[in-house]
Amino acid sequence: MDMSDTVNHSFKLSPGQQVIRDKYSHLSEAFVEFPIENVEQSIPTRFEKIVRMYPDRLAVKDKNRSLTYDQLNSAANRVARVLLAKRGALSEPIALLFEHGIDMIPAILGVLKAGKFYLGLDPSFPQDKNYRMVEDAGVGMVVSNCHNWELANDTVLNATSLLNIDEIAQSTPSENLNLGVTAQDLACLLYTSGSTGKPKGVVCPHRNIVFNGIVHGHVNRIRADDKLTLFHCIGFGSSHVNLYQSLLNGASIHPFDIKSEGVIRIAPWLHEEQITAFHSTPLVFRQLAQSLSDDIDLSTLRLINLSGAPVSKLEIDL
Repeated sequence: MDMSDTVNHSFKLSPGQQVIRDKYSHLSEAFVEFPIENVEQSIPTRFEKIVRMYPDRLAVKDKNRSLTYDQLNSAANRVARVLLAKRGALSEPIALLFEHGIDMIPAILGVLKAGKFYLGLDPSFPQDKNYRMVEDAGVGMVVSNCHNWELANDTVLNATSLLNIDEIAQSTPSENLNLGVTAQDLACLLYTSGSTGKPKGVVCPHRNIVFNGIVHGHVNRIRADDKLTLFHCIGFGSSHVNLYQSLLNGASIHPFDIKSEGVIRIAPWLHEEQITAFHSTPLVFRQLAQSLSDDIDLSTLRLINLSGAPVSKLEIDL
């Protein structure tokens, strides 16, 4: 069950302030009422508050490297400054083309800090699909890295420019920009699968994402020492559940590319990284369960969240 589809939120007055209460709050001992002002803010505002609280804590880690909150914030600020220098301060869609790893995270935050909104592309998609989304959205720039540079060049239109984040100089100022991005500004553009016709773009404002990030964090009792999986492509709304309930609550997010690594590597990886919160489709979880062996210790795993398809009883003794 995807909690984002079932949570019913309401407003009430508490002493001196309006607060949000989630009807599933009884599931979490850690859930507390929080002021509505907590969600009436942009993603960068909330994220920068977390950076001030946990500058040296792990924010994101993949198989190649890791970044603390302070390092991630600095990298995102450099991306934002280059975007502003090349594109100006106008709100516009920026496409992101990255493999499933760390590089996409500072790129996302950099786009948001620059007052723009992002469209996530996937290198594994058919080239024509990425091209059609870029064309339909009226993307002004495609942001990528050296690893995907050739594909990025093949994806852009004549009116679309390119930015390689691997070429951004470390000397680029990394301080916060404080551009005054608001809760109602657009944050991302998601496309439907197109299974019932032509894919349609759906825009999400900052407010919705911050709201869901904080509420999911409370419901799932996400703490700053939690480690969350990120299996889903950033072009899917399901990726936001984990990405933002981690980064907006001080936990760490751990991208894992199932397409390249394979399901067989998930269990050892969960053990190696000491993952505490797992989110996948039921199919991936079933395959994980079937691949488990007695020598894999997953005792740190305290939360399993399945979404995207009906959940049926596993025909295996766990």
